[in-house]
This record gives sequence, structure tokens and C-alpha cells, in this order.
Amino acid sequence: SEARAADNFSLSVDAPKEAKVGQPARALLRLVPRGKYHVNLRYPIAVVLRPPAGVELPKVRLGAADGQVSEQEARFDIAFTPKDAGTKVFTGEFKFSVCTAEKCDIKKEKIAWTTAAR
Repeated sequence: SEARAADNFSLSVDAPKEAKVGQPARALLRLVPRGKYHVNLRYPIAVVLRPPAGVELPKVRLGAADGQVSEQEARFDIAFTPKDAGTKVFTGEFKFSVCTAEKCDIKKEKIAWTTAAR
């Protein structure tokens, strides 16, 4: 899993190291605000995925309705199915905003993970 922490949020991707060809698998993307910050529910949160060749995704663009989004955290289950064997490197972007009572920060963070399909 890949994790990143900043002063005002932490971001993690928990993905399987291995997946079976033809079997659905899932990665969990999780955003947790830190300190006085909360997830900005008015900002159009978006996850844009760039799947590798040989992998099928039901959706490559996820919005708030596709996840569980509250002021305390945002979680997205990212479903994918490997169609052939090999090392699959997923990349994408996560756009979100975290706020305090005084200010909001708009973020565009890169996300990535690797799963071996067997």
C-alpha cells in the first residue's frame, strides 16, 4: 500500500499485491483530514484513474456518489479485473479539498499502485 501524509491530510491506497486473471479485485483509496481540517463536501471530489493495459475497470472516473464521503474521511473502493498476467501499474489523480473554519485547500494528488496478475 502507498501512503502520503501532509500537515492537513493523509492519503493511502491499500491494494492487493497479487490478483487472479479474470477475478475481480479491489483497491481502497482513503483520505483522512488531519488536525482542524475536514473534507470539503461542497468541492466536486474526483478520482481519475489511468488503468494499465490488460485491466478492466467498471469506472475510470469516480465522484462523491461512488464512494463514502463525510467530513471525517473519503473512501473509494476501486474495482478492477486483470484480463491477462503480468505486473499492472495503476496511476491516477485524486482531486479534493480540505478545510478549517478559516480556509480551504484544494489538492490534486497523484495516486499509484502495483498489482501482479497471475
